[in-house]
Amino acid sequence: MVLHIDWYPPLTIGGGFAIGNVKMFFPTLLDLHEKVRSVSPLSIFFLKYSRAPTAKYPVQLQEAVSAYRYLIETLQIDPSDIILGGDSAGGHLALQLLQHIQTPHPAVQQVPDQRALPRPSKCIFISPWLALTQTAPSFVSNEIYDAIPPSLLRRWAAQWTDNRQDEWTHPLNYDTDWRDIVPPSLVISGEQEVLIDDIKKFCSQLKQVPHVITLLTFRAAA
Repeated sequence: MVLHIDWYPPLTIGGGFAIGNVKMFFPTLLDLHEKVRSVSPLSIFFLKYSRAPTAKYPVQLQEAVSAYRYLIETLQIDPSDIILGGDSAGGHLALQLLQHIQTPHPAVQQVPDQRALPRPSKCIFISPWLALTQTAPSFVSNEIYDAIPPSLLRRWAAQWTDNRQDEWTHPLNYDTDWRDIVPPSLVISGEQEVLIDDIKKFCSQLKQVPHVITLLTFRAAA
């Protein structure tokens, strides 16, 4: 079972909690389903979360928590059979969910006597958008190659957070111990995207995690 948190196409950087359509991911995931199902059963679950600026942080996290509870409590899917995945802002939301599982977000509604959430077995981060401040050098050096300019990312970040900052919105700005938060994970990124420096920083922080974290990078053909 894959819980895919996203709204955005896998070949572009963006969405920023603001735009996109879940249907744009269908061709890629249907192709994945065809390739994998001969080896192992696979179902894909999409979270169609609310978008900014109408829905601001942490509305999307509340929806992600509800979706995850639906899988494990209503559908009774074993968390060891769930791979959490997200692209760009969806990767950010996937990390928020993992953080919430470890330490519940104070603004996310809790049901009295509700049991603690177990962690999914694995996670796939595709070009995760994790540093909303856009201060890494790659935001300048790779701007000419990337489809989404840093100025647009800054606007999306402000719309989503209302300029609030905490360890859920800006995870790279805090000294977080990821060992009990992030499961075995695969991180995928393009070498020439504006997010690459922050993604490498995130992977460097994940070295403290006692299991395999793999970063795959790709460069566009000349």
